[in-house]
Amino acid sequence: MAVKIEKDGSFQVIYGGAWKGLNVEAPPNLLDDLSFPAMSNIMLRNSAIQSRPALTKIINKTGFAPLVAFGTMLSSAYLPYTFAIDTLGDLFSLSEGPLTWTAVGSGANSPYVNNPALWRVFQNTLYYVNGSDQVSSWNPATATFTPNAITVGGNNVGALFIDELDQHVILANTNEAGTLFPYRLRWSAVGLPTMFDPAVNINAGFNDFIDVPDILCGTMMLGTVGYLFHQTGITQMSPTGEGASPFQFDHIWNSSDGTGAVWPYTIAQYGQVGAFVSKEEIYLVQNYAFTPIGGGCRDAIMADIQGNAYTYTNSISGNVYAPVMASIIPAYNNGFVHLVYQIIINGAEFSRVYEYSIENGYWEVYNFYPSFASNIVTRPFLCQT
Repeated sequence: MAVKIEKDGSFQVIYGGAWKGLNVEAPPNLLDDLSFPAMSNIMLRNSAIQSRPALTKIINKTGFAPLVAFGTMLSSAYLPYTFAIDTLGDLFSLSEGPLTWTAVGSGANSPYVNNPALWRVFQNTLYYVNGSDQVSSWNPATATFTPNAITVGGNNVGALFIDELDQHVILANTNEAGTLFPYRLRWSAVGLPTMFDPAVNINAGFNDFIDVPDILCGTMMLGTVGYLFHQTGITQMSPTGEGASPFQFDHIWNSSDGTGAVWPYTIAQYGQVGAFVSKEEIYLVQNYAFTPIGGGCRDAIMADIQGNAYTYTNSISGNVYAPVMASIIPAYNNGFVHLVYQIIINGAEFSRVYEYSIENGYWEVYNFYPSFASNIVTRPFLCQT
């Protein structure tokens, strides 16, 4: 901190970046000059203090259930399609002139209510899950919607989590014909996204993690390896190239109490960078290393998550989770690059957003109204026109 004294006796206190962001843990008398004990609706981008870009509603969907997922994909003809999934498991596409949501097909949501939906695009076809016993798919080029895209032995198979590794579609924490398998991981045959039956193709298969003391609660695929998250542990998943056993599983750690993804929908990824919230810390996953990033903002984030009055119950484990989800976003709009890990905590009165700058290593925070309390979302997109 520099102090400039003018000839008339007045003085200026000059603060300069790079700023260190929000720090609510250090006592005020010990807080350094570049940290903030409180802040809202500002960004510390490019070593400057500036206003956060305004959030603009780009399209409203009324008369339907709340949306819980949103994304854009390319068809086999390389045409872009924007889609959304609601709490009932129904799929909508965004039509132009004027912009309206058009129903594509009806999925399922039992046994969950307001559960987030996750999706992946494989071979220009969308596949999505929400914990029901269905994996629904949509091929926009052929206008084909399939509500029960995956079956094994004649039974529908769904899951809470879906991903892809080494050209295999991955399902974790499965729901098979209404029976829940919270410790089961299934994978498709290579290049065949709907072939999950090992009795038909030995390259497909499953693994029941009976040695894990809790449930599978998320995945993160980084390059040539994947990470399977439990509530109290993490398992590495590595391709082997062997037809009957295409993956090898190694516990990074597996204990009755330890670091895992206690808040399942805080697992986020952007390329080779990932992040998640555990019980005791917030971690950045980069270069296959787990780095604590909570810093001076950790206690505030944990308190907001734990103390949130608006909660929902995961009916698989019986555990109560705050409606917290996260994503890694590279930019607010074209030209406003701001690579951040964004945690949204939905409350009954408002939603609080914490953002961690992956480039500069500081936290920002702001609130916005109304909250998503009646419109739980996952992989949220803050859009600006």
